[in-house]
Parts: sequence; C-alpha cells; structure tokens
Amino acid sequence: MNVNTIQKTVRPALAVLNRNAPHILTGFAVAGVVGTSVAAYRAAVPVSNILHDLPEESTLRDKVRAAWKLYIPAAVLGAATISCIVAANVVSARRRAALAAAYSLAAEAVTHYREDIRNLTDEATLEESDQLLARKQREGQVYQGPAKETFVVGDGKFLCYDTYSGRYFDSTLEDIKKAVNDINFDLIQGNPVSLNDFYSLVQLEQNAMGDQLGWTIHSKCEVDYMGLLTPDGRPAVGIRFKEEPTADWWKVG
Repeated sequence: MNVNTIQKTVRPALAVLNRNAPHILTGFAVAGVVGTSVAAYRAAVPVSNILHDLPEESTLRDKVRAAWKLYIPAAVLGAATISCIVAANVVSARRRAALAAAYSLAAEAVTHYREDIRNLTDEATLEESDQLLARKQREGQVYQGPAKETFVVGDGKFLCYDTYSGRYFDSTLEDIKKAVNDINFDLIQGNPVSLNDFYSLVQLEQNAMGDQLGWTIHSKCEVDYMGLLTPDGRPAVGIRFKEEPTADWWKVG
C-alpha cells in the first residue's frame, strides 16, 4: 500500500470525524459519566475493607494514603469526561463564530450590492427587483393560516410575509410601525436589539437565527413594504429590512 492510497483512505475518515466532532465528543462524555460512576462504585468496597483494617487512631491523611490508588481509574475517567465536554463546547463555539462571520460577510456584500444597484437604476426598477427577489424567496412557502379573500389595510390585520425568515404572519400596519419605533427607541437608548426582539413585537415566533442577528446601537431598523401574492394566490404584504441585521449586534462599542 503506497502513500497515496493511505491518504485517500485516511482523509475521508478524518473529514467525517471533523464534521461530527461535537457529536462524537458528546457521546464520549456520556460514556465517561457512566464509566466514572461504575469505576467509583467498584472501588468503594475495596476502599471500605482497607479503611476497616486500619487502626482506629489513623488520621485522614493515613486513610487517603492507604486508599487513593483505588480511585485512580475513576479520576482518570472523570478528567477525560470533563475534557470531552469542554472540547465539544469549544468546537461548537468556533463553528458558530465561523458561521456568524461568514453570514456577516455575505450580508455586507449584499448591502453593498443593493447600494450599487440603487445608484445605477431608478426606484421603479429597484422595487421591481425587490419584488422578484421576494417572489423567489417565498417559492415553496405555502400559507397555512385562515383563508383571506381581501387585502385589508389601515387598522385591520392583513397577511404579511417576512422576506428575511421566509414566514407568514398576521399583523397591522400600525403594529409593524410600532415595533420598528420600539426597536429604534432601544437603539437610541444605547441598547443593542436582536432580530427576535422584532419578531416578538410583531407576534412572530422567535427562531435560532433571531438570537444570532440584530442591530447595533450605531444602526437603525427600517422596513420596506411591497405587495405580493402567496404561491396559492392570496394577497400579502412583503416586509424587508432596509438595513440588514448583523451577527455582531450585541457589541456596544
């Protein structure tokens, strides 16, 4: 077997291990907890016998010196378990940081791209582009709520589509404006705001992405509205953020 053959065999295995490292380490940690308990239980009886045979005047130090070796397996397994737990958290944290960084770069690129388009075209073309993008984003997203025969505006609730998360929800124009104002008020007060805070204000269920993204105190929450149709033909209002929420929203400085 030559070097190339060995590399072709080892590399896929290493890739699988790297991709599933948090799960593997978590599995080892679970096994370590069980192993530590079993090792400690097995050592309990011999230790009890040793301590029973010691003179009554034996000190705590004498007892430890007589029995500590029996707990070495349990101690080793316990240390290995802690190492697996810490390593799993480190790997997961690094991956989350990498994902957030990648998203931040993508969001920045999209923002610059939109600004370039805005400078090169008129508002009508830009609005048409936004509607096309929203239409593509909602492909396959079927509204599951109550049927709506009319498009309601003003104080009545109407069907909305969050182009950012690809979800439908019912709201009013005033509720959305109030949510935007509340977000901006917190930002002015020096409090960073998460995307989930906005979702809560418009009665939309929070999600994992909403905790990772948000607006810094140096940014502003603004939304654009666009008319669109759901895949099954219902009228709705598309909601799009003018300034994209970022992954470093929690930074105060």
